[in-house]
Amino acid sequence: QLLEAIAEGSNDAIYAKDFNGRYLLLNRELCRFLGKSRQELLGRDDREVFPAEDAERIRGDDQKAMRSGLIESAEESLPTTGGRRTFLTTRGPLRDQEGRVIGVFGIARDITERNFQEREIRAGESRFRAIFDGVNDGIVLHDFNNGVILEGNVKATEMFGYDRQEIRHLTIADLSSDTAPFTRDLLSKWLERVSQGESPVFEWMAKHKDGHFFYVQISMRMAEVSGRPCVLVLIRKLRDRD
Repeated sequence: QLLEAIAEGSNDAIYAKDFNGRYLLLNRELCRFLGKSRQELLGRDDREVFPAEDAERIRGDDQKAMRSGLIESAEESLPTTGGRRTFLTTRGPLRDQEGRVIGVFGIARDITERNFQEREIRAGESRFRAIFDGVNDGIVLHDFNNGVILEGNVKATEMFGYDRQEIRHLTIADLSSDTAPFTRDLLSKWLERVSQGESPVFEWMAKHKDGHFFYVQISMRMAEVSGRPCVLVLIRKLRDRD
């Protein structure tokens, strides 16, 4: 009764089959996915539930779990009343009181929407990266709280001579010549004005990794990234001031 209560309260599809693949136990969620009642499924095997190709694959996975004695998880695509869905299925051997394998159990979680969202996030990140690295100005994202550069685009790495990993260990001040009047103190004052809502644009003397100085135009504005206050810094090299 406790097992049945747990199974019925789960949002995952839960089942147990005997050694020959016949359903011994299944919960309400599995019935919902398949659009069949418990009475229609108990005692049946997958050949009577799924298309032949799916049934053959499922039977093969069940037999592998019973032979290996291991509990493993894998994604699988299954037909449901709502069309084909992707499930993360955990499968393992079902044992009797003496430890002998008498069947297989499974817990299947519908991850269709999660996978879709992950694909959308990856696509969004790819679009962002294409834009971020495609502009002609250098861009660095500065963490306002600790001063560290979180990210720099390709143009910024080319402009200052650092690779992407190196630039993430620097601060905006490290990219400055720190010579009067382009001092760290003045840079801090610019950042403070940005924190008060200003979006200043000004000329600055920057420093390359190899030590040489060059003039740039800097534009700053506040931005929130993953709940973290940041300063978006756009840097344009002033070629006529080299």
